[in-house]
Amino acid sequence: MNYEQKEVYLLKEYGGLSYKEISETLVIDVDLVKSRLYKVRQKLINKISKMV
Repeated sequence: MNYEQKEVYLLKEYGGLSYKEISETLVIDVDLVKSRLYKVRQKLINKISKMV
């Protein structure tokens, strides 16, 4: 996971921010926030499934 994906993930999961709030904080489009979250979640799912 790259820095941008990690940043969005942490703001969403640990910061509790909404997509809109993340978008405003990072000055990026809401669709980009959603895309980054989707990609990082897929990477986490793949890593976890390899561990099981």
